[in-house]
Amino acid sequence: MLWGRCYEGEWSPPFGPFAEAIAEYARAVEPEILRKELGYGGPPLARLVPALRDRLPDLGEPTPLAPEEERFRLLDATSRLLIAISARTPLVLVLDDLHWADRGTIAMLRHVARFIGRNRIMIIGAYRDVELDRQHPLADALGALRRESPYERIPLKGLDVHEVGELMSALATVDAPEALVKAISAETDGNPFFLREVLLHLIEEGKVLRQEWRWISDVEIEELGIPEGVRQVIGRRLSRLSDAANRLLGVASAFNGTFRFDIAASVAALDKLKRSARLMKRWGRSFCAPGPKPTATSSPTRSSAIRCSAK
Repeated sequence: MLWGRCYEGEWSPPFGPFAEAIAEYARAVEPEILRKELGYGGPPLARLVPALRDRLPDLGEPTPLAPEEERFRLLDATSRLLIAISARTPLVLVLDDLHWADRGTIAMLRHVARFIGRNRIMIIGAYRDVELDRQHPLADALGALRRESPYERIPLKGLDVHEVGELMSALATVDAPEALVKAISAETDGNPFFLREVLLHLIEEGKVLRQEWRWISDVEIEELGIPEGVRQVIGRRLSRLSDAANRLLGVASAFNGTFRFDIAASVAALDKLKRSARLMKRWGRSFCAPGPKPTATSSPTRSSAIRCSAK
């Protein structure tokens, strides 16, 4: 199994997750096996993955090509290497955080995916669907991949109350009381990251004793403030939204539960209801879920952590 991930930020290494996975492989395999599997693709790949030249110092420089030809040579060399690896042993390639992928990474994913049906290769890609819009390169690739190389999509939801209890018990090696499990589950919407941060926050604040898992005060979770790690994650997501979307979500966050979409849009002083509807359709699913009566356009904010951060 090889693993690579994308990183958030304005600059990330070109073809980052593939370069990371190949570098990991280069450091683990015998040099002569690596040389054989690279074949003629060694020199161009060494520009992308310096770890290859560390293991094979005598790799030559690639013949200069025009930019588009160089790009195809790199995509082809990567595919040939993965195919060669899979001929020796079945290969699982994990590409994490694809919602942060650049266009080059997505182009390489599409190119490699065309060959997995004929080889012992499985690609597992992980991404947050709430981070994608129609302009994201991955959104277009997912549609194209269905035609080029069928795949299975496995959506992951938040943990249910029982699973939250199991995770909390595993973190502290003792069973957590039912009331505590239900309270934290409701406040985090079953998000494992939020769950861990809120739990550690409660322990640090002295509201829960790890040894006995009991409340030592009657303060409600929402009164404790949002843990910094959770606040930063939500803040980064909010910063990517437009001012109008933030105004709409700010108004929605004032409701503890469901809210009337048309009323929230009016209070947010959005020009037209249709415009605000497009904003919610494009971005709001990151922070809101459809309510029980879609015709009334009512939607609940997902958790108190998000409500507090959006205010």
